[in-house]
Amino acid sequence: MCILKEDGRLLEFHFSDEAGCLHTFDYVRVRDVNEAIALLQAAPGEVRPLAGGTELVPALQTGRLPVRCVVDIKGIAPLQELAYRPDEGLYLGAVVTFDRLLAQPEVRRLYPLLVEAARQIASPAVRNRATVGGAVCVAAAYSDWLPALLCQDAVGLVMGAAERRIPLAEFVCGDGCTRLAADELLVGLWLPSPSGAAVGSYQKLRLGHGSRITLVGAAIQAHAHDGQLQDWRMALTAVGPKPFRVSAAEALLNQENPTAAVIAEAVLRAQAAAAPTDDFRAGADYRRAMVGVLVRRGIETVLARVRGAKP
Repeated sequence: MCILKEDGRLLEFHFSDEAGCLHTFDYVRVRDVNEAIALLQAAPGEVRPLAGGTELVPALQTGRLPVRCVVDIKGIAPLQELAYRPDEGLYLGAVVTFDRLLAQPEVRRLYPLLVEAARQIASPAVRNRATVGGAVCVAAAYSDWLPALLCQDAVGLVMGAAERRIPLAEFVCGDGCTRLAADELLVGLWLPSPSGAAVGSYQKLRLGHGSRITLVGAAIQAHAHDGQLQDWRMALTAVGPKPFRVSAAEALLNQENPTAAVIAEAVLRAQAAAAPTDDFRAGADYRRAMVGVLVRRGIETVLARVRGAKP
């Protein structure tokens, strides 16, 4: 139930959770970044920004996230920006949806790994609402989105009392944990221009058909220069407290031609970097074994795509 107040931007919502407890909070729709930040600063930790709402709304409905106020930031024009400039790179406003990202021709042409990963996020209905910035701030240890961004050297643009640029590898500090302060807002993501023709592959193993949960994921990317692959990138998800780059495997692939022996060693380095744990979904040993399968498959897929063979 909601009660409309004042000028139509402020509403009061009442949610009853599964236990029947009533939770009340205000909803404010803003059109300006400064207005949103002012609200966040007025009650740090008790105000939550709303973008797509695919994670926030269920948390509010179940009472897992009690808040005083929800600030709807979807209408802020700078946060809706999606632009590519060859001399600067790709800018993704925080509230750009995955569907909109997938429809952008320059993204499909220049950042194929982003596209492949985004297509595997949840369902079409969720991708129509979920936002690129929201998925970063959720910071799930099993995220399909973060590994692809890590392979692009993505940087988060943050606004609060001061403006900050934070490399994504530092922005996410654990499962559900970021460097974002309670009175700060992630306004966008910046990705440098690719150094050559990017070729990528995102491989994942999920819990079951239709499941959102990724058991293991591996993002692999390289850049083609005159038929040669350079600047290999590799990132894993769901095998540690957060998605991460595998620098040891990248260094090997960047030093050697990817022969069968080199690929086998890269697989071993990726498995050594993984730190999975046992849980009710899968065991650590199984996850580590699947890291090897997916990394090998990803490297071989990248090689096949460069050669023009069917991946």
